[in-house]
Amino acid sequence: MKRLLFISLALVVFITLGFYFFKPSSPNTQPLKQSDVKEEIKGDAQPEYQRQNISFLKFISSENCMYSLSSQEIEKLRSLNINGIRICPLYSLGTGGSLREDVPEFVIINLIKQAHKAGFAVFLEVNAGGKPAENGEPEYRYDDIEDVNKLYNIALHWAELAEREKVEFFSPLN
Repeated sequence: MKRLLFISLALVVFITLGFYFFKPSSPNTQPLKQSDVKEEIKGDAQPEYQRQNISFLKFISSENCMYSLSSQEIEKLRSLNINGIRICPLYSLGTGGSLREDVPEFVIINLIKQAHKAGFAVFLEVNAGGKPAENGEPEYRYDDIEDVNKLYNIALHWAELAEREKVEFFSPLN
């Protein structure tokens, strides 16, 4: 009985000390100040984009990246409280088993920059599976080790691009 009481008391002490010493840190919710943004150095230079720290996600998605991000589209998205855009570089199997980029990279990069300029967070998700079939299976299957290595290199390439463009969310392969 004494042993059980001692263990219970020790557990209460450890829990109490744990709450006292290890308080969870609160996220930085301070608004961005002008001093936090780099000043323009040249006439056409843009301030460096700062990643957003958002806790509530309300995104739109288009598999084929067909956003115009015109002023009308941006206003419509804002009126719906949309705060992010999912951008999806698409790959498919070409003739002879080669991987083909369906949307050119420069289009994706431009879209990321447009979304950030409009104030949206970006979720970059690489899709190399094609359209899902009725049973939920992906359109393309990659069973050969060479194909898996190609997919790995594609994912690595887009991870580096996501870091360079300060994308908020990234999923290597869908």
